[in-house]
Amino acid sequence: MPDIPLSSQNASIMIPASLVSLETLLYIGLCSEKANDIWSSWTTWQPTEPYGPRRETDPDDGFGLVVTFHDFIIGSVTTNKTDAVGTDDDRGWRQCLDACGINKATQEAIMVLNQKLNRLRRSNSCLYCIKDTINLRYRGLEELRHTLGIPQQPSTASIEASNWDSPHPLNTPEYTTLFKPIDLAQTTNLLTQSNTLSNISPLLSPPPSDFSGGTRSSFHFPPSHDLAIHNAAYAKSRSPRSRIAILRLLIPSAAIESLAASDIQTVLWPSNEWRELVWRSRMRKPLPRYLRKYREATLVVGTVAWGGGLVCQGMETWEEVGGGWGGECAEGGGGGGEEDGVVQYVFSGEEEGREFLTENVEGAEVVPFSEAALEEFFADLT
Repeated sequence: MPDIPLSSQNASIMIPASLVSLETLLYIGLCSEKANDIWSSWTTWQPTEPYGPRRETDPDDGFGLVVTFHDFIIGSVTTNKTDAVGTDDDRGWRQCLDACGINKATQEAIMVLNQKLNRLRRSNSCLYCIKDTINLRYRGLEELRHTLGIPQQPSTASIEASNWDSPHPLNTPEYTTLFKPIDLAQTTNLLTQSNTLSNISPLLSPPPSDFSGGTRSSFHFPPSHDLAIHNAAYAKSRSPRSRIAILRLLIPSAAIESLAASDIQTVLWPSNEWRELVWRSRMRKPLPRYLRKYREATLVVGTVAWGGGLVCQGMETWEEVGGGWGGECAEGGGGGGEEDGVVQYVFSGEEEGREFLTENVEGAEVVPFSEAALEEFFADLT
C-alpha cells in the first residue's frame, strides 16, 4: 500500500502506509541520516537466543519479551546522548538536537523562540522535549491511521469519543476550577456519560516531580487557565496533527476544605521547605521526617517549580535552588492567585487521591485546542 496523502491547512503530509516503517521515522521528525540508521538497526535485528526480546513484528515465541517500534525509536534517539538543561544557552540545546538526529523543522518547533513559551521549554531538559515531541507525533500518527481506517499494530489503544461542547465560564462560584492540557490519543474512557472522571490513570505524572518525594506518581492540576493554554500551545506547535485539548475540572471548594488537616498541605516558594522538598523530590532523595507530611497528604497545594530535573543534579544541596525556580512562567502567566508564582494542586496517585478526584469532581469538560486556536494564540502575542 502506498503512503496516503492528507491535506491540512498548512501543508500536504504523507501518512505512512505502515506504522513500523522508515516513513514513520521521518514523519516524527528525524533527519534522513538518523532515520535510515535506526531503520537499518531495526530491520537487521538479531534476537538474543534463547530468551532474548523480540520485535513487535516478529512471531510470538511464547516468552512475552517484546520491544515495540516506539520504544526502539526512543532508545535509539536518546541513549548515551549529552543532555542540555533549561539554564543552558541555545547552543547546548542545538548540539543535543543535532546529536539526536532531529531534523531542522522539528528543531525549530522545539526551540520555539517566542518569549512566553521559552520558559516552558527551559523548565525541562532537551532530551525530555525530544522524547515528548516524538511521543506526541507517534501517538498522533496512530490516531490518524485509526481515523483513516488503516490497519494498526496490535498494541494500538482505542481512541476516546470526547465531549466537544462549548466551554463553561472559567470560574464558578463555590467551586475550585482546575485545568490540565492533555493529548486525547493518550486517554481512553477519561469521562463518564455524566461528565465525571472515570479512567484517570493517563493523567498521572510519574516521578520525579515537584512534590513526589522522589518515588510516587501524582496528579498535577494548576488553577491557571493561562498556563494550560501555554502548555497546550507548545504541544500543538510541536505536533500540529495531535488532538491536544484542555481538561477542565470543577471540584466543590467545600470538599477540599473538608479534608483533614493532615490530608491537605500547602508549600509555597520561596520558603525553605518548598526548596528542599522540590530538590529532594527531583533528586529522588529520602525525605526527612518533617517533609514526609507532603508525601502522605491527599492534596498538596504548592508553587510550580520551573527548574529542570538535570539542574538539580548539578546542586550539592537544596540551598542552591535559586529564585528563578518559583517565578511566574511568563508575562501574565500566573493566574494561580499567588503573587510568588504559579500554584498547582497536586493530588496523591495512591488510592486516597484517586478516590477524592473520582468522587468529588462534579463537572469535567474537554475543550479542544485546534490549529485555529494555535494561530489565534500566536496572533495575540504580536
